Amino acid sequence: MKNKSFSIALAILATVLSLNMSAQPLGSKLWNDDWTFTKDGKSRVLNLPHDWGVDGPFVQDYPGESGKLAWWGKAEYSKILSVEAKDLKSKKQFFLDFGGVMSYAKVFCNNEYVTEWPYGYSSFRADLTPYLKAGDNLVKVTLDNPEESSRWYPGGGIYRNVYLTVAEPVGVAQWGTFVTTKGKEVCIDITLRNAGDAVSGTVRTEIFRVIDPALMVTSTGSVTDGAKLLASEETKFKTITDDASLAQKFTLEEAEFWSPEHPALYQAVTTVTTKDG
Repeated sequence: MKNKSFSIALAILATVLSLNMSAQPLGSKLWNDDWTFTKDGKSRVLNLPHDWGVDGPFVQDYPGESGKLAWWGKAEYSKILSVEAKDLKSKKQFFLDFGGVMSYAKVFCNNEYVTEWPYGYSSFRADLTPYLKAGDNLVKVTLDNPEESSRWYPGGGIYRNVYLTVAEPVGVAQWGTFVTTKGKEVCIDITLRNAGDAVSGTVRTEIFRVIDPALMVTSTGSVTDGAKLLASEETKFKTITDDASLAQKFTLEEAEFWSPEHPALYQAVTTVTTKDG
């Protein structure tokens, strides 16, 4: 029996020497709505992204680098994550990907410490999996934004998107895809992850010519009429271990270089399939 465990889509702009891409795993969705925000003893429900500094009035007495807004202080964001027992039994992995949190963020799940990220200008991931139970789970993010910690207005809060990713135990690692090109030659280096038992399986990558950017590979992994298959490569693994890596190479005979006048767009989809027997 085969189990499709992970697929990742790359929007690729062909240039002379490299492919510029952004990768988004399947099973990932925005998790911005209905957070409870608490600061200074007051709570309200809101949607992310959110900057509590812009909630307040401009105060002329504040220093210039503050933007005349009170972005400092301590605050908390919380939200309920509902998890089905069958997903825990099948060892599904649950990740929260934060685009930017200002600052000194600490993440808790069911009042247990998960991770922390002090720097407010870069993204980070929280693995909730070990702390979850069937039913409702309380996710909490605390912030401590120090006063006089910036020479410019930094904002305060979860000011970028949050994504919830629910994945199979085996798949492509976060930031696990690296694409390079040289002329018509394309190389895709892939790093895998495995949070369960070592298993055998295959890694298949398909490269498509995008006919209509609005109809690229969908979030469910199905290919639409908006793309044309150009090449594919499959690698078999006797054992897929955590951090296993591979390189897949392609030759795109009819590849067109990207330009503002002719924005040739390509998309690659990597699918990891495991065998459970």
